[in-house]
Amino acid sequence: RAELEEIQGKAVSKQKSLEENMKQMSEADGAEFQTAHEELTQEVQRLRKELSDLQASNKELEGMARKKKAKGEQDVEGWLSEYDKDMGAKDRAYREELVVYEGVVAQLEDYKTKASQLRHEREVYEEKERQKKIKELTEQNQQRRLDMAASAIQNAWKTYWAHKQAELKKAKKKAKKAKKK
Repeated sequence: RAELEEIQGKAVSKQKSLEENMKQMSEADGAEFQTAHEELTQEVQRLRKELSDLQASNKELEGMARKKKAKGEQDVEGWLSEYDKDMGAKDRAYREELVVYEGVVAQLEDYKTKASQLRHEREVYEEKERQKKIKELTEQNQQRRLDMAASAIQNAWKTYWAHKQAELKKAKKKAKKAKKK
């Protein structure tokens, strides 16, 4: 119980100390706030005067700006008129050149078509010539084989015939020898 009373006593004294600190801080904050409020009030008054001066100056500058704007608009209208004239002339020249260009493009397409046809005809002709050459070479090779085969057959026949004649001569000699005996 004594401890409890002691803790309670400390808590009460701590609370009083905190309340006193809070009161001092509140008074200090109030004084700071009052000082800041006075400074801000003076700043607001100064800025209002500055705003009033700037508005007066702005009216004068605004009048000068309107005059410059009107002059600028007149200048721009003059430039646009001149630009329109130049562009009209350039547009006419462009259209004339476009007609010439389209004619040249059409002629070029015609030339391309003719060139393509000629290229195709040349390719067909070259293919026919190639096939003709292949056929000639094939026929020449076939004839060469036939000639070689005929030569081989003739040589074989001559060899066979010579061999047969030699056998016949031999047989005749044997027959003569046999008759002589």
